[in-house]
Amino acid sequence: MIRFAVFAVIGPLTGYLVFIGLAGGFKGDAAGVAFGMLLPVAWIAGLAPASITAALDKVFERLGSRSVQRYLLTGIVGYASVYLFMVENYFEIEPLFPFRYDWGLIGAIPAVICSFVAEKLEIPV
Repeated sequence: MIRFAVFAVIGPLTGYLVFIGLAGGFKGDAAGVAFGMLLPVAWIAGLAPASITAALDKVFERLGSRSVQRYLLTGIVGYASVYLFMVENYFEIEPLFPFRYDWGLIGAIPAVICSFVAEKLEIPV
């Protein structure tokens, strides 16, 4: 059960950091304030993709996939789960966000990191 806690805590935070990196970072004097104000919003928005990837990571583990194979499959699921928020945006006349394929990295990179951390925490010592 540690898997869902790892994905719920680490997943949205690392997704937020990847998002900041892809967007070009915060600039100016109020960068720390903007980071702190958007962190709860990013955490709430990141819970749905993190939960999806945690559930499917557990399914991949039960199906007997090995470590690297499970990391890659979980990364693919994380990449696809981020686009759940983009589906509505795709059908709008004037989209709020441009549709870019690198936005999937916001879910793929945290999914692989969380899968790795969850596996290391669940291995008995």
